[in-house]
Amino acid sequence: MRLKNIIRVLVVALFTNTAISQEGLPIYTDYLTDNYYLIHPSMAGAANCAKV
Repeated sequence: MRLKNIIRVLVVALFTNTAISQEGLPIYTDYLTDNYYLIHPSMAGAANCAKV
């Protein structure tokens, strides 16, 4: 009975960690696709024209 409770606690802890870790903003969302400097710093000045 004690081992069953330990396994339940471990399973709940693993699923809680997975649910919390998915809240971050992915790096290739629409917010970041226009600004290549945020993705890779060496891309600064790679555009043909200046963006306003």
